[in-house]
Amino acid sequence: MIGAAQLRIDLGRFQRNVRAVRERMAPADVLVVVKDDAYGHGVERIVQAACEAGAAWFGAIDPASAVRAKVAAGDDARVFSWLTTTQAAAGDLLRAGVELGVGDVGYLERVAAAARATGAQAPVHLKIDTGLHRNGIRPEAWGEACARAAELERAGDITVVGIWSHIAEASDASDASRAGLRRCRGRAARARARPADAPPRRAAPRHGIGPSSATTSCASAPSATACAPRTDRSWRASTPSPHWSPR
Repeated sequence: MIGAAQLRIDLGRFQRNVRAVRERMAPADVLVVVKDDAYGHGVERIVQAACEAGAAWFGAIDPASAVRAKVAAGDDARVFSWLTTTQAAAGDLLRAGVELGVGDVGYLERVAAAARATGAQAPVHLKIDTGLHRNGIRPEAWGEACARAAELERAGDITVVGIWSHIAEASDASDASRAGLRRCRGRAARARARPADAPPRRAAPRHGIGPSSATTSCASAPSATACAPRTDRSWRASTPSPHWSPR
């Protein structure tokens, strides 16, 4: 008779990894991904351990894990959820204080409607498709999406707090990775913001490993993936662009 399998997680080792990633990625912030119940390890215990190790930003594709992460982390931490969902579910996430990843104009409209219904301005991360084709605003629709986001921001429905993408390959040596990063930088530059309002960019490799020296950086931890967006504003376009001018 085969006994039940057990998986034991060393939270102390996990915390050492989080601290190591934070040190390596500084001055960038580190986003610890806890989707699907923190990869089956339990959102609450992973979020609490990561917070103790200095993490203050968490990501979860599914709304349930995102809300649990927000409750566990408290008001001092940011939580980001990028699943395209219904207007009602978006409203629940906003009421819980979760930031939303938006990869198409239709969802942008639902998020704005949810914000109006809840009376809370929605913090939005616009997602660029840089080649993985897993959600994300396509290049030909990027200008229109940014223009619409600017209108919704001026109306007080949303605020664009980030621009992000999934990169198809995680290796620095990969041509696909370099091309994806170039596309991310280029389209972020087209979404030009005023210096005081420029949203950070973030590029998460599909497999969650790295780091990448080219732009944003990512690394893996035993029970979550930690993604670190650069906090500088070097991506801003040097010439005027009509595609993004919040407020």
